[in-house]
Amino acid sequence: MDVTVLGCGAAYPRPGGACSGFLFSSNGSHAWVDAGNGTFSRLQQHISYHDIGALVLTHGHADHIADVLPFMYALGFDPQEPATSTVPVYEPGDVAPSLKWPLGGTSLEIFKRLFDFHKITEPFTVGDMRFESFKTRHPAETYGLRVSANGGSVVYTSDTGMYPELADHCRDADVLICEATYVDGVEAAAGVHLWARQAGQVARDAGAKRLVLTHIWTTFDTKQAVAEAAQEFDGPIEAAVEGNRYTV
Repeated sequence: MDVTVLGCGAAYPRPGGACSGFLFSSNGSHAWVDAGNGTFSRLQQHISYHDIGALVLTHGHADHIADVLPFMYALGFDPQEPATSTVPVYEPGDVAPSLKWPLGGTSLEIFKRLFDFHKITEPFTVGDMRFESFKTRHPAETYGLRVSANGGSVVYTSDTGMYPELADHCRDADVLICEATYVDGVEAAAGVHLWARQAGQVARDAGAKRLVLTHIWTTFDTKQAVAEAAQEFDGPIEAAVEGNRYTV
């Protein structure tokens, strides 16, 4: 199973970057996890959007769903390859109305024709990849994911503050993609996002084999975030970068 970083920005991207999004691929099947602004363009550098087997949206904040609309337009109005089937969309249950609002409607035919919405809370498969969700601590209803295939696993925390069960959800991940929005010295409300040092604590307590920091706030130094996480976790650590790929 391969995981490609499409975007890793928090709220807004760095110059030339994109907000949250990842491409999970295994044996010819592909799942697009989170569709932050800028990720649809990057996805097309790797596969055709017609090859997306499922779209997985961990929560309804704009930096995780904004590029669903460009994807919709591409599928709905491609004159060379019109969509012939619906794309499964897994989300918490409150995302569809947020997507329809900018288009000015609540019962748009194009949504019915292109997307088939499902609750993310139930396990599901895309090809040989199994997706299991866990609820995180964030102002919007948000879910992290454990994705397993061929004996390996990747855990993606999505957006979350620290809570006691988080490390258990990330247990023994081959790759832990963990949000690390803040660095030391930043004062922010608890229960919304993690500090980089906390991401290191989660990786350590979970026994993760590799830690990838994502969702680092755009104005913060990613090297500082990695250094702070390394004070808690002695395994391999790096900051996510658009285009990086991890294989498990």
